[in-house]
Amino acid sequence: DDDDDGDDDDDDNLSAHKKAKIDAAKQALDDAVAAADAAQAAFEAARDAAQAAKDVYAAAKDAAKAAFKAWHVAQKDVKRAKKALEKLVEDDDDDDNGGDD
Repeated sequence: DDDDDGDDDDDDNLSAHKKAKIDAAKQALDDAVAAADAAQAAFEAARDAAQAAKDVYAAAKDAAKAAFKAWHVAQKDVKRAKKALEKLVEDDDDDDNGGDD
């Protein structure tokens, strides 16, 4: 508090200015940390969503494979049934056309 030359007042003002700069830097750091935390949370959510989508895709692919196999078996069954029907019709035609009456 040596007011004769004013140096102490300048030091007080400088200290207040420096303190304000430090406070602003601390706030900027806090803001950056909060932004980084939010970005990490967004990344984790996106990664989890991607994994869930991958799991759904895998399940859908498995279901499609199973449906294809079922369709393939059904196609074979259709062919078998068609052949059986044709054989019955042929046998019936044979009975009608030249059977021992």
